[in-house]
Amino acid sequence: MDIFMVKCDVDHYQVLDFVKEDDWDREAKLGLNTGKALAGVWPSFEVEILVDDEEDEELLPSDFPCIGGNIPALSAKAVNCLRALLEEHREILPLQSKKGEYYAYHSTRVVDVLDMKKSNYDTDRNGRIREIKKHVFIPEKFAP
Repeated sequence: MDIFMVKCDVDHYQVLDFVKEDDWDREAKLGLNTGKALAGVWPSFEVEILVDDEEDEELLPSDFPCIGGNIPALSAKAVNCLRALLEEHREILPLQSKKGEYYAYHSTRVVDVLDMKKSNYDTDRNGRIREIKKHVFIPEKFAP
């Protein structure tokens, strides 16, 4: 089994943010990256390029901008180039933006192999893992 760590380079490239603050709660209730299919209920959230300070204005455009630094998002260019690799066990969900064409990247296959007691991680305000600093896996949970 291959394991991929998806991480945005928020120090050098632009990041997206929800236009409406309450969309963070709406997205959490949908269950993005929980494994369940969302294409039929996805509301196509409106996003914008996040600019908190002057330094953010100098960041480069990205084909993998993420939303808030923790929700995978892709540009239309990235989706067109990688579609064949992205579609198995994943959904490419449209986002609304005035500054480009973006899609949320949603996994429909989740395998619970992380040893939560031995791993070191941070969570977001909804209790979801935001960053894993130390991965410890449970080997017997991996499929043969």
